[in-house]
This record gives sequence, structure tokens and C-alpha cells, in this order.
Amino acid sequence: MQNHDGQTALHKANSEHVVEAILEYLTPEQRVIAISVQDLKGSTALHNAAEIGNPEIVRSLLSCLTAGQKFDANKIKNKNGKTALDIACERNKYYTALAILRNLSPEHKHKLIVAEDGRSTAIALAKENHHQEIVDMLAEYKNLNSTD
Repeated sequence: MQNHDGQTALHKANSEHVVEAILEYLTPEQRVIAISVQDLKGSTALHNAAEIGNPEIVRSLLSCLTAGQKFDANKIKNKNGKTALDIACERNKYYTALAILRNLSPEHKHKLIVAEDGRSTAIALAKENHHQEIVDMLAEYKNLNSTD
């Protein structure tokens, strides 16, 4: 169920406990669908958690996925073309960005840092906004997960 803005209960959740309580009643397949729902602005619950800088909600959203479930956060962009990681980096939410990276598979981590067109989206946003600590963290993840 979505409200008039297209938001679900996960979009509105303000703590990891609320997120966990909602997800507890869903099957693994329903969880992937629930965390992928976009509101009218194209944002998911993960985007919202990144915007407010809540790493606990990020962890709760992503840790509910079981091994083998497909959730590519790089493909889910809001209407401004930004992923949840982009938002966390742009807003200098270090621990939120770290939570996103730690809870994704290596191939998805690399995709979040290096866009398909070769542009380092998250790194570029962090650099533009002078968030050097985030730039350093992303560069380290990029090097750790390089396929070259």
C-alpha cells in the first residue's frame, strides 16, 4: 500500500526497529519488492534513509535480503538520477554511505562507485561537495573491488 505521495510504510519508517517490524511480516520475495518501491519522486526507503543519514535503517533494509536475492541499488535512481549512495555522499553522510557499501555484494559496490558510463558518480558528488573522508572511503572500496 502506498499513500498519495507513493510512499509505503518503509518510506515513512523512522527507526531500524520499525523497519525490522515491517519486514518481519514479509516473505523474502516480498522484501525485495518492498525495498524497491519508488515514490512519486522516484525515491525508495533506502534513498530516504540515505537522505536523513540513518545507517541503522540502511542496515535493516539491506540485511533483510537472503543470499542470492537480487537487489541492485545502482539501478534504482530517483527522478534526479541519484542512487541512495549518491545521496549519502552528496550530503556527507559517511556512516550511511559505509552502511550501503558494507551491505551490498562486491559487484554491486563497484557499480555504485563507478557508473556504467565510466563516470565515478558517488566519488564525483563527494568531491564536488568537499567531503574528503567519503572520497577516500569510496576510492578504497573501488580499489578493493576493482576487476582490472
